[in-house]
Amino acid sequence: MRTVRAWPPPLASGTPVTVRFTAPRTIAFGLDVGRDSVAAVRELQGRVVSLHGEILVVRITRIPDRAAGGRIVGRAATIVLDSATIVTLSEVDGWKVGYGILATAVLIFAGLVLSGS
Repeated sequence: MRTVRAWPPPLASGTPVTVRFTAPRTIAFGLDVGRDSVAAVRELQGRVVSLHGEILVVRITRIPDRAAGGRIVGRAATIVLDSATIVTLSEVDGWKVGYGILATAVLIFAGLVLSGS
């Protein structure tokens, strides 16, 4: 797996992302009645709900190192994307997977050759 910067390219709904802020930020989220917020958030993880221009809506799955994170996990947060916001996602590194498969095949072949001698 490798981490790649995911914004500004389009993000599909449901894509798991990590959002980091260079300075702590207040995150607003919806409740059944009205809205609430959590202050001083440096990082959050979630799945993309939508992306409209500079506004990213993420359903939060985790806020590292935050006691208050429990009250907003599972809720949709609205994040304004700017130069102080870094959005990343993890993806499979195709070259490393290919080399891993090749190395495994070579080891199996070498083991078969050596055991047959």
